[in-house]
Amino acid sequence: MTSTRTIRLTCDRCGAEVTHDDADGHRPRDWEGFALSNAERGIQLAGDLCPSCAMHMADALRHPDAAPPAPPAPKQLGLTLESYRIIVADADAAIRTAITEAVSEFRETPTKMLDPDAFADVLINAGIHAEALVDRMRARLKELPHG
Repeated sequence: MTSTRTIRLTCDRCGAEVTHDDADGHRPRDWEGFALSNAERGIQLAGDLCPSCAMHMADALRHPDAAPPAPPAPKQLGLTLESYRIIVADADAAIRTAITEAVSEFRETPTKMLDPDAFADVLINAGIHAEALVDRMRARLKELPHG
């Protein structure tokens, strides 16, 4: 059995939190680390900044004559293990419901199995079901903390 530690990052400026797998390359790419020191006062600070605060800090430290920063890259959805499990469970429930309804329809009229065109209309509404499933998945993703 494999195990993976999960790390929770907290922004030292605004307090936003995110969890991630503690493995090589699994630190969120858009989170920044910072370190400040003042030798005269003996002060050393280090911490993490969320993407929004990192941009604010970069703007504040940019030279006034410097070119404006490039626009931010479009957000990429990063699924955590828990959000992945939620989506899989929702898809599983939708698929099981559709199969159960189809089976119950054939049980109500068992002679329908003898009809050569019995299965012709089984997949007629597949597109509608797929759209509804994707809509539910998107709604679930929006409910997640990083959605």
